[in-house]
Amino acid sequence: MQFDLTKALEELDPADVGHRLKEARLAAGMKQPQAAAGVVSVGYLSRIERGERRANAFVLEQLCRNIGVSPESIINSNEATDDRRVEVELDFAELELLSGDATAALTRLALTEIDDDLPRSPLRDRLRERKTLTSAKAHAALGHVNEAQTDFAQVMQQRTTSDGTLEASLGLSRLKRETGDLHGAIAIAEQALAAVENAPAPVDDVVKVSMALAAAVYEAGDTNRALAICTKAVQLAESADSTQARAAAYWNTAIIECEAGRMEQALSLTRRALAVFAGADDARLEARLRTQLGIFLLRADPPAPSEAIAQLTQARDTYQHTDADTADILHNRMALARAHFAAGDVDAARSEADYCALAGEQYPFVGATATTLLGRIAVQIGTTGDARTHFLRAIHFLSAVGADRRAAQQWFTLATLLDEAGLDAEAKDAFKRAAVSSGLTPSYGNSSSHTADSR
Repeated sequence: MQFDLTKALEELDPADVGHRLKEARLAAGMKQPQAAAGVVSVGYLSRIERGERRANAFVLEQLCRNIGVSPESIINSNEATDDRRVEVELDFAELELLSGDATAALTRLALTEIDDDLPRSPLRDRLRERKTLTSAKAHAALGHVNEAQTDFAQVMQQRTTSDGTLEASLGLSRLKRETGDLHGAIAIAEQALAAVENAPAPVDDVVKVSMALAAAVYEAGDTNRALAICTKAVQLAESADSTQARAAAYWNTAIIECEAGRMEQALSLTRRALAVFAGADDARLEARLRTQLGIFLLRADPPAPSEAIAQLTQARDTYQHTDADTADILHNRMALARAHFAAGDVDAARSEADYCALAGEQYPFVGATATTLLGRIAVQIGTTGDARTHFLRAIHFLSAVGADRRAAQQWFTLATLLDEAGLDAEAKDAFKRAAVSSGLTPSYGNSSSHTADSR
C-alpha cells in the first residue's frame, strides 16, 4: 500500500511531528535557517517544531528534503530512532579511534547496522559514508592495508559528500605511496586536486591535496615538479592566512629542501610549522612534525642524534593517544632506530628496528630499511652470519617496492653493504637494481633477470 503522508499527518499529534522534525534537524547538524531555506520562514519552522502549527504534506516533504531525511522517518518514530542510534554508535567508534583503540572501533562498527530495508535518504547515505570511512581509518591504523584501501575506494566511488570523498582520496593516496604504488598515489592526488580546484574548495583542502600530490611526485623522482607544487601551496596558504595550510605547506617543502641538500632551510621550515601548530588541538599532526624534525636533525651536518631522540621519543609517546596509523608509527620508530644507532646505543637501535621489520610484508620499504640497519648492527658487533641473513631479508622486502628515487637510494646502500659482507652476486644485482630505479642503464654485464616490471 502506498504511503499516505496527508492521512498520516492528520492522525498524528502536531507536537509529536514537530519534536521528531527538530530531532532530525539537530542530528543532521543543521540550524533552523538551513532547514527552513526556500520552504517556510524560520519563525514558522519554530512553531512547527513546538507543535503550534500542523505542517501539511508538501511543507513536511520540503523540510525533510533540506534536512536529508525521509518524511516516513518523521512519521515512523522507530525509523528516526534507528538513525539516531546508528549516529551515536558511529560517534563512539570515532572517539575510540581518536583515542588510539582502532580494534575497539572496528568491533563497534561491526555491531552497528544500517537497515537496508529502510528507504534511502541523504542522512542514511551520510551515515553509511561515516561508517565506511571510519572503518578505513581503523584498518589503516592497524596496518590492514588491503581492507583500508577497499574502504577508502568505496567512499570515493559513492561520492556522498565532498568532505568524505576528499578524506578518502587523501587516505588512499597516502596508503598507495607508503606501499610503493606511486603511479596510483599520483593519479588519485591529481584527481582530487582537480576536484577541489574546480569546486572551489577551502584553502586548507587545496593545500592538503597539493601536499599529497607533491609527496607522491617527489617519491617518484620529479623533485622540480614537487618543489613547484609546494611553492605554489605556500603562497596560497600565506595569502589566505590559513594556520593549518601554512603548517602543511612548510612541512612538505622542508622535506624536499632536505633532499636537495639545503638542511638549514629544511630545519627552519619544520620549526616554523611546529610553531604554527603550537597550542593547536591536533596531537597527531604535531607528532608527525616532531618525527620529521628528528629525521632532519639526523641528517644535519653535524648530526644531532641526542636532540633527534628527544623529538622522536616525544612524538612516539604522543602517538599512543591519537588515531595515528601504522605508517605514522613505523616512520617514527624507524627514525628512532637510526637515531639510537647514531648515538651508539646498539641495543635500543636493534629493539626499534626489530619492531619495524615485523611489518615488512605490509610495508616493504620500512621492512627493507629496518633489516638493512639490523645487518649493519650485526656487522658492528661481529655476528657476520646474522648480518648476511638480515641483508638477504632486506633484498626480499625491497624487491616488492617499485622503481623510484627512494628505492634507488636504498638499493645502492644495500648493494654497498652486501659487497662489504662478501655477497658478491647479490651486491652486483643490487647495484643493477639501483640503476634501474634511478632511470640509469647499467654499463656492465647482461641485464638482470629482476627487472622493475617483474617486481
